[in-house]
This record gives sequence, C-alpha cells and structure tokens, in this order.
Amino acid sequence: MIGRRALDAIEHSDTDELLRAIDGMCEHAEWDDLVELKGRCREAVSRGKQLWGVEEHIRYRLALEAPGPWAGPAVTESEARFSLGPLPEVAASTKTWAELDAYLEEGPPKRVTAAERVVRGDEGTGPIADLPDSLQDWEPSYPLATYRADKVDTPSPALPEVSGATLPDGVTRIDDPQSEGALFDLVQPWVTESNGRCETSSVEGPALAAIRALGLSRARTADVGRDEGLRWMAWAGAS
Repeated sequence: MIGRRALDAIEHSDTDELLRAIDGMCEHAEWDDLVELKGRCREAVSRGKQLWGVEEHIRYRLALEAPGPWAGPAVTESEARFSLGPLPEVAASTKTWAELDAYLEEGPPKRVTAAERVVRGDEGTGPIADLPDSLQDWEPSYPLATYRADKVDTPSPALPEVSGATLPDGVTRIDDPQSEGALFDLVQPWVTESNGRCETSSVEGPALAAIRALGLSRARTADVGRDEGLRWMAWAGAS
C-alpha cells in the first residue's frame, strides 16, 4: 500500500514528490504499489488534477524495469503518447519474449513487441503480421535504442565519408507515387510532429539525377552498400 506522502502529493499535484516515490518503488521492486499509484493518479486526472504525465511515466517505468506480469499489462493497456519511447519497444529492450508473451494481450502492441524482440535477436515469437519471426540472412545488425529511467539513447549508424559530386544538368522526372510514398513513410513522424521536411523525386537515371531533380545545383554524396542503407532506413523509421 502506498504511503501518506504519496497520497498527499497526488492531492497537491506535487509531481516532484511523486517522481521521488516512483524512483523508490522501482528501486525496491514494489511493483504492486506502483500499479496502485498509477491507478490513483488516473483517478485524480478525472478530478482535474494535472497528473497524466505522472501516470504515463509510471507505465514507462513498469514497461522498462518491472518483470513480465507487471510490464505486459502496462504495454497493452493503451497508447502512451508522451513517454520516452513506444512501450512495446521499451519493454522489449529489457526483457525476452519468453518473459513477456504470457502477459501481453492480443493486439497490435503485442505484435510490435514481438517484432522488437526479433530485431534484438529473439526467435520463436510466433507469426507476426507481414514479418518473419527471425532476422533474415540478408539483414544487417540494426542500431538499437537504449532506454533508461530518465532518458533514451538512439545512436545513428556511423556517418560515411562524403565528397563533392557533379550533378547532371538535364533530368527526366517520372511519376512513381508508390516508391516515393514508401520513402516518405519512413520519416512521416518527423514531418508531421515537428518542423521537418521531406522531398522525394523519381527519375530516369542514376541517384545524382534524382538529387538534381530536387532543385539542388551542388551536393556532397557517399556511396553506401545494402547493409548501411538498411541501417539508415531502419534508424530513420524508428527515431
């Protein structure tokens, strides 16, 4: 049972005190108390208390640090829009599929968790919609996010060496909305949730012609192989 200080902190919307209480419960593995605190914060939100961020932080910490019986329900309960990362990925970063499977409700979050565990080397997760349940021989290793209590590290692949390139003068653009849409989908969150910008072009010719079609007169480019290209695409889509 949670203490009087935490109850008072809820009534006074004292987020600093609540975060200290959350840290203590995680440190001492008091998962049932943490679930109770989450429920009380949710009830307080219904009364106008501004504690929705605290509730989401509790779900994040449960997904990150708690064993499967507590992490699974936190993942599949509902979407957490303002946590440090998607809760299926958060849970998959610290627990195996065997530890999570039985405690995840059927639905998209469970399938995403399975896919994240596959990326991290698990096999035998069972069918995942439109995806194999193991890394394929042609796939590279992907950069992986590391989640902590108060931050997340999302390292990008190493930047390749670039050099100046001569762009062609005349290019012939073609209409290929399907291919351009697939590229745009990789970075759609950056475009729709920030001030990012994405432009694509399809041409008859090499990559330098596609760059020129975007309106550039000069560029610095690098040749990347299949593995490096897949790493950058996966990083862009996941970040």
